[in-house]
Amino acid sequence: MGLRRGQLCALSLLLISFSSIAENSVSRVRRQDCGTQNFQCQNGECIEHFKVCDGTADCSDKSDENKVTCRWRRCYSDAFFRCAYGACVDVNAACDGTIQCEGDGSDEAPELCGTSPAPKCTLPLKHKNGGYKVLGCYSQFCGFAPGAQVPSGTQLEFFCDEGYHISGPNDSYCLDEAFTPPPPVCEKNGEYSTSSTLNYGIV
Repeated sequence: MGLRRGQLCALSLLLISFSSIAENSVSRVRRQDCGTQNFQCQNGECIEHFKVCDGTADCSDKSDENKVTCRWRRCYSDAFFRCAYGACVDVNAACDGTIQCEGDGSDEAPELCGTSPAPKCTLPLKHKNGGYKVLGCYSQFCGFAPGAQVPSGTQLEFFCDEGYHISGPNDSYCLDEAFTPPPPVCEKNGEYSTSSTLNYGIV
């Protein structure tokens, strides 16, 4: 009986050791599977190096077009415009009416183009018995604190604290300088509600 226990113990240690070696091998493969000619996105995808920091997100997680990846990028020709986050786009992209700095929209910034700012909405204060997330606002000029100004089209997604539930639509959009529909109400569980929406928590 004692021999069997010893054998089982040794077998268990062997399996754990083998599993660790296999996991490390898989990890090494994952880190190297893009090769030297490609860029590996944060989510593991591979794209060609020349597509990095070119103003267009080619990684599905947009990790090829962010400040961390592009901050040291230099545009070595007058034919390029440098986005605020570091990407290089065609010099004619600046103020042409179309956002080509996908990472922050800085090629169409009102401060750069001398244009009148688009209509904006003011983010509401903390939602009573809950909160909200700001969606659909990708420019570096978007603010995310209560009282900040966000552009038309910005979406708010509301959620309730534990013990409360949403009554009404859980999202609202910035239209004509106001959020529509108005923020929903968070009702205490057990109270009458016309909505059966489940609690929303921070993702």
